[in-house]
Formats: sequence, structure tokens, C-alpha cells
Amino acid sequence: VCSPETVGGYTAAGYFFGRKLHKELNVPIGLINSSWGGTRIEPWTPPAGFAQVPALADIEKQVQLTNPANTAYQATLGTYLKGLENWTAEAKTALKAETPLTPPPEYPSAIQPLTSHTSPTTLYNGMIHPLVPYAIRGAIWYQGES
Repeated sequence: VCSPETVGGYTAAGYFFGRKLHKELNVPIGLINSSWGGTRIEPWTPPAGFAQVPALADIEKQVQLTNPANTAYQATLGTYLKGLENWTAEAKTALKAETPLTPPPEYPSAIQPLTSHTSPTTLYNGMIHPLVPYAIRGAIWYQGES
């Protein structure tokens, strides 16, 4: 329960937003503070959110390409795995012949997983999507630095 004693470590913007909602709607308002300081909106955006904004087409393409269910991802990965298979055969031959090995093919940067907290969708996937089973009616995003 929110009180002057418990609200000290909570987001002031979130608290006042919830208080205003409660006054206007006259229903109990529960707040979940899912935050990471200094982050942009892109990491908090679900994958489908980028497709809805034409100006974000490049980000949407990046998100789609890193999705293992995407055919472009599968094709890129297949090409890489075939190259790795060929390199392995060449490496075995080179080892037997005691000749220098060539470097293995590099993992395609286009399908590198989005793992940084600054990458698109990562904070949504890790901190918001797990809350989906709850009866959440909405969300706000506030970047206090602005």
C-alpha cells in the first residue's frame, strides 16, 4: 500500500500518474515499476511496435532478422553453417597435411542476438512481456532526462 513511508524509493512520475488515474477513474490503481535508468524507448518496445511506425523500418528489419523463426534468419544461418561445415573439412585436411589453417567464417553480425540492454525489444522481452499474464490495462514510459 502506498504511503509517505513506502513511496520514497518509488518513481515520482509513476506515483503521481497513478494518483491522477485513481482520482479520475475512482478505481484501485496498482503500479509496477519496471525501470532501467538512462534507457531509450527502443529496448522497451515490443517487436510489433516497430512495424507500426514507418520511420522505424530499419529497426523493425533488424528485429525481424534476429528472430530465429524468420526465414531470412534461417537462410543466413544456413549459409553460415554450410560455410562452417566446409571450413571444418578444410581444417581437417590442413591438419593432416600440417599446413596453416585459415580462419573460420565469422558469425553473421546481421543475426547476432539482441542481448544488450540497449538493443531494441530486449527490456520489453525481459521486463514487460513476463508481466503479460497479469491484468494490466496500460503502460507509461517516462525518460526523466528529457
